[in-house]
Amino acid sequence: MSSSQPYPIWVKVFTLIVILAALYSFYLSPPYLSAYKFLRLGDNLYSEKKYDEAIIAYGETLNAVSSSKPARFKTAMAFFLNGKPEDDELGLAYLTDMELDKYEWEKLIEVMPEKYQKEFEVKD
Repeated sequence: MSSSQPYPIWVKVFTLIVILAALYSFYLSPPYLSAYKFLRLGDNLYSEKKYDEAIIAYGETLNAVSSSKPARFKTAMAFFLNGKPEDDELGLAYLTDMELDKYEWEKLIEVMPEKYQKEFEVKD
């Protein structure tokens, strides 16, 4: 004879919450995995100085996760480096409402045309 006792309700509720959280994470994962893949592709193309192709890859990252700060920052850098001065304004647009730390700012001013640098407020 088996003497099984039912689990307390709090154990059942906790188990249900864990299962729902796991299912929700599976639901959210595909866009982030896709974004990660395109971000890495963009980084590889950027390091090979294929800036126009990197811009496309970063754009795919932003299509998947529009709030990706690394993709926005790197897209701006690629626009500044692609050798087309007419694209500099596009690079500037990707930096709109973005806060940069000191390290990011230092990387950015290496490639950003000087005429745009004065448009930014630098905080210590």
